[in-house]
This record gives sequence, C-alpha cells and structure tokens, in this order.
Amino acid sequence: MLLDVKNLGVRYRMDGQDIHAVNRLSFQLEEDEIFGVVGESGCGKSSLIKALLRLVARNGSVTADSVNFQGQELLEMPMDQFRKDILWQKIALVPQSAMNSLNPVYKVGPQIVEAIITHKKMSERRARERVHDLFESVGLQKELFDSYPHQFSGGMRQRAMIAMALALDPKLIIMDEPTTGLDVLVQDKILKTLRRIKEDTKCSMMIISHDIAIMSEIATKIGVMYGGGFVEIAPTHDLFKDPSHPYTMGLTNAFPSIRELGKELISIPGSPPVMMREENKCWFEPRCPFATDQCRQSFPEATKTGDHHIVSCLRSADRQKLAKKAKEKATWTS
Repeated sequence: MLLDVKNLGVRYRMDGQDIHAVNRLSFQLEEDEIFGVVGESGCGKSSLIKALLRLVARNGSVTADSVNFQGQELLEMPMDQFRKDILWQKIALVPQSAMNSLNPVYKVGPQIVEAIITHKKMSERRARERVHDLFESVGLQKELFDSYPHQFSGGMRQRAMIAMALALDPKLIIMDEPTTGLDVLVQDKILKTLRRIKEDTKCSMMIISHDIAIMSEIATKIGVMYGGGFVEIAPTHDLFKDPSHPYTMGLTNAFPSIRELGKELISIPGSPPVMMREENKCWFEPRCPFATDQCRQSFPEATKTGDHHIVSCLRSADRQKLAKKAKEKATWTS
C-alpha cells in the first residue's frame, strides 16, 4: 500500500459560512497503480489534490482520520519536514495549466535544473544532464533545453511539466487534467508517454479528469467523485462492465462509444450541490432518477459489490436492473 486515506474532509470559510468541498472521503492507492479520479466540475477533485499536498488556501481547513503515505502520517508532519522530505522527493504534481506553471521569462530547462538543485545535492552539470535525459524520456528533444515556454506548443509544455515532476524520481505523481485543452492526437501521445513512464519508473499515478473516456484508456482503477466523496471505486474494466452507482451510469451515458456509433448521448440533469453543511443523506439524491425516501434520510456507507469494487449507494443490490433503465433517455428526463 502506497497511500491510505481515511475520512478526509476539506472545508472553506467564505462569507461567514463553511463550504464542504470534500466529505468523508476514503481510498487506497497501491504501488505501481494508475488511479483515475473522475467527476464533474465542483465535485471536489482539486480540493482533494490540495489536501494531499497540503496546499489548501488559508481560508480552508483539512481533517482526516488518517492520510498515510508509506507509513508516514502526512497531516501530522511539520510543514518544513513535509516540504523537504515529501514534496517532489516522494510526491510530485503536474498542475492543470502547464503554461501558467512555467515562468514565461525563464528558459524551460534551467527552471527544471533549479528545482532539482533546490531539493537535491547535485552539481549544475549533473542536473543539466538529468534534464536532458528527462526531456528524451517524455519525448522532447534535448536541444529544447534553452527554449522559452512561449516557444513550446501546448503538448510540449505538458511534457515539460511531466519531466519536472519526474526530476527526483517520486513514488507518486499526481496529475490534474493532464490532457485538457489538447487536441485528440496530442492527448493520445501524452497518454502513451504516461504509460511508458509508468512502465519504466514503476511509479504510481493519480490522474484527475472530468473525462471518463480518457480514464478508461490509461487508469488501472477509477474512483468516481460526487459531492466531495467517492461514490464508486473499482478496477477500470469492472467499472464499465458493472457500474453500480447511478452517477457512474449517468457519466458513461454522456460519452460516445465506438461500439454504439450514432447512439444519442444522455446528460444528467442538474448540477453538483454546493455543500454548506454535512447532511445525513445521499448528495446525488436530487438528481438521481432512482432515489427513494431512504436516500433522503440516510448517508450511503461504502459497501463491496466485488473483491475490489466499492460503491456508496443504498440501491446497489438493484444495480443491474437500474443500469438497464439508466440507458433510456426517458429515465433521466421524466
């Protein structure tokens, strides 16, 4: 086990009120695994990343029963020790906006050299050689070392950020929407690069995305977020073969399939909730076509529907029957 998170919560204080961005969230990440996290905007994906990296804004607070990384409790570590021993060294981040993450007036290669020297005792010559190797590993020519960010395409900037994340050989790389804003051909190249890196380095990856179709291509396990928590976690094949939560069923309806060309896509009515307080109910209930009175009165605890398949739904026993109904547009529009 690489990372074990139990009962994580993130709150933001705004205008005298608490907004619950992450609620009662638990998951495990194993070594040599690609964990895909999917969900709509507003489901708490970015707040989850910030909590793990201890980057939550000043108006935010993080609570958890445990955030254990390789036997160390991350939230209990002094911040100086966390920044020195964990960030970059063991957990690295590839942020969502690659262009905004690079200094526009500073050459790309030297930016990565600076990051290496800051965190590790290494000569500048050795660091430059390391960056040349990293560039080649992510599909960039080493001659690009002295180029500025504006001279890189979107895909090249994304590769540069991946190279920076790999600089200190971390055990876990967290990526926030690594393919957003890229055309489909560049997306495919980035995914192939990530797969190759994972095989070469044996690191684990946690990839955040709103696109469940992309996650199906690269993730070994997928967690579906809604209302600040995971409503379903399963191996990728199992998630698509046997979706057990109505929200997961709705997400798969909203993306095209090459096996069903011409099929009308079905969207989920409504939008994610703004959680001003904890409630003993299912957060998806207002949008769920299968909700019952019990869903409005009880919080659905996580249950297993398979060896590695976890779902938080009071109607998970009826999942096969519900999955058939979820494929009908009338189910979501009535």
